[in-house]
Amino acid sequence: MNKITFAKLAIGTALLYQLLLIVLIFLRPDLPVYSTTISEWAIGKYGRIMQLAFIVSALSYFSFFYTLKNEIKGITGKIGLIMICISFIGTVGVGIFITDTYPPDFTLPTTLIHTICGTLAMLLFPIGILLGVLNISKRNETWKNYKST
Repeated sequence: MNKITFAKLAIGTALLYQLLLIVLIFLRPDLPVYSTTISEWAIGKYGRIMQLAFIVSALSYFSFFYTLKNEIKGITGKIGLIMICISFIGTVGVGIFITDTYPPDFTLPTTLIHTICGTLAMLLFPIGILLGVLNISKRNETWKNYKST
C-alpha cells in the first residue's frame, strides 16, 4: 500500500473511532457522558466495543506514522515520529489492558499498565504531530516564502 492509502486509512479509522464512541453512548445510557472517562466505557457489558475503539484509534496512529515516515527529515522530525510510534503502542496497550472502576487501584497490574500506556499516548501524540508537521512545513515552498504582515 502507498502513503495515500495509509493517509486515507488514518482518516477513516479516526472517524470509525468517533463513531464507535457515539454508538457506546446509546448502548450505555447508564454512564454519564460528561463525567465518565473513555477508559471506563471498556468495563462491563459493551466493553469489547470500547476495546475495539482503542485498537482502531491505534491503527489510525500507525497509519499516520506510516504516511509521514518518508516525509520527515532531521532529528526533530524523527523525535516526533518516535513519539507517534510510542502513542500507537500505548494505545494498543490501553485497548488490551482494561482498567478498573474509578478511582483506579494502581495495585492492579492491568490498571497500572493501562494508565501508563494511556498517559504516554495522550501526552506524546500531540507533541509528535506538532514536531512532524513543523518539520515538513520547513521544506514547503509556500511556507518558506510566507512573511507575516
